[in-house]
Amino acid sequence: MRTGDLEKMNAAVMRRTTVADLPQSAGLPAVLVTCLDARTDPAHLFGIGPGAAAVIRNVGGRVTDEVITQLGALAGLGTTLIGPDVRLDVGVIHHTMCGAMMLADTGIRAQVADSGRVDGDAIAALGITDPVETVRADVAKLVASGLPDGITVSGYVYDTAAGTIRQVVDNHTLGT
Repeated sequence: MRTGDLEKMNAAVMRRTTVADLPQSAGLPAVLVTCLDARTDPAHLFGIGPGAAAVIRNVGGRVTDEVITQLGALAGLGTTLIGPDVRLDVGVIHHTMCGAMMLADTGIRAQVADSGRVDGDAIAALGITDPVETVRADVAKLVASGLPDGITVSGYVYDTAAGTIRQVVDNHTLGT
């Protein structure tokens, strides 16, 4: 796929469906934070279609300050537009054999920073050494983030070789 083909690809999709077939908003309260690796596409992993969940994807599926801002905005939009009883259910998903594991190596990270023209210290936070530990750290970051009470967070690791996912951080509801 090339971005130059997006209009042609969209036209093909619109011949099979209509805009009216698509949900107007993501299926709050479910929000998945996961890696942008093609092997971790939630549509494939969980058999979900458009609008089943809001999905935030980045390098490593890491909980960054930007992710916390997006979750806060989603929580605010949900309560403002849908009602005060909307409470997000956030699943943080990391995976085995992640390319972000290379960012934990200082030498490789320096090369990536140089060739990508990004700050090496900034991408150091994206590094993964053990996906179970980084999921635990990211869920802890969400718990301590100051996001609104009532949001439930949990953590999972997807095994890319086996094709299976397991919960490694139990559900925690913020403010309890």
